[in-house]
Amino acid sequence: MKTQTLMLMPTFFQHLSWAPVRLVMFLFAKMEIKGLENTELNGGNMILASNHINHLDPVLLSACFPFFSRHIPFIFGSREKNFYQEMGWKAWIYGGTFFRLMGAYPMTGGLKDYAISIEK
Repeated sequence: MKTQTLMLMPTFFQHLSWAPVRLVMFLFAKMEIKGLENTELNGGNMILASNHINHLDPVLLSACFPFFSRHIPFIFGSREKNFYQEMGWKAWIYGGTFFRLMGAYPMTGGLKDYAISIEK
């Protein structure tokens, strides 16, 4: 039950941002989606690694998939919350409320143990 509640917010906000982001990207950035059929070959979970050109990657990735994709919501790893504290109001977006609503979870780097880095 707790997992379903945690997934409800990212699902809602990723679907809410889907149409506006997709429209803007097709109109102004000439977005072209290639290789989406390869994601359907996977029967279970998968890891997507973006080249991380900017901070919009999480929003853009969800807009690249069909609206009713079985892969949405995406769950992301982000820097630990302390990393963003000196950013002022931007801390609300980066590593803060906005990132959490979009499905990001803070992780601690350098621990050489994925389970511990996600739990902290």
